[in-house]
Amino acid sequence: MAAVARSFPESRTGKRIAEIDEPCTCFVESSPLGGGQYDPRVLFFIINRSGLNQMETKSIVALLIEDNPDDALLIQRDLTNSPRVKYSVTHVDRLAKGLELLKSISFDVLLLDLGLPDGLMGINTFEKAYAHASHIPIIVLTGHDDDEFAIESVQKGAQDYLVKGQVTGAVLGRSIRYAIERKKLLTQLEHSAKEIKKLRGILPICANCKKIRDDKGYWTQVEIYITNHSETEFSHGICPDCAAKIYPTFYKKDDETS
Repeated sequence: MAAVARSFPESRTGKRIAEIDEPCTCFVESSPLGGGQYDPRVLFFIINRSGLNQMETKSIVALLIEDNPDDALLIQRDLTNSPRVKYSVTHVDRLAKGLELLKSISFDVLLLDLGLPDGLMGINTFEKAYAHASHIPIIVLTGHDDDEFAIESVQKGAQDYLVKGQVTGAVLGRSIRYAIERKKLLTQLEHSAKEIKKLRGILPICANCKKIRDDKGYWTQVEIYITNHSETEFSHGICPDCAAKIYPTFYKKDDETS
């Protein structure tokens, strides 16, 4: 099936961003913001046909924090009527209620209105929510079409910025699915960066047996530690010096045979 591409406005890096209808394959390019962070709006990720099919067969559990009952009803209706994906939406009208639910329920995505009565308004509302739910993708919902505010939200960790009244059910559903996949990829990148940093840092190693102490205080063989923290694989052999010690009868060093 041919992919249909559309373009977002130019990103902060000057690159245009293509949004491609599924099922298709998008190719990856990341734009670092510094400090080990990536701009998710310029993060192209690979979506294969089988991956999308897997997402379409499972229910996506969403938390909607929206104080406007009409907007909340519209969003829930759009997601409920999605022909591709089944959504389970929990709606609350206050930020405090949403943050309380996040402590006990595992959600796949958070849809956050920034104009909540008990919020700090604007970007401060997002920052408070992000402090409690940085492990899940957050999509910002607002009634203001402000490019600078949208970029700031994304830079601070939001996966997308949607203007209420300008978003169809199909666009919202696609934004949710893509946000979930981007968050997974970002988590993997952050994990890989931490592992690389560990291997570049100082490793506590035993001066006698050469075992390495891990973060939990356990001592493991150096090849096991490196294998667990990288993609390195070891092929084992015996060096000439060790071979001469282990098999003195069958092995002669070069200087003894020369």
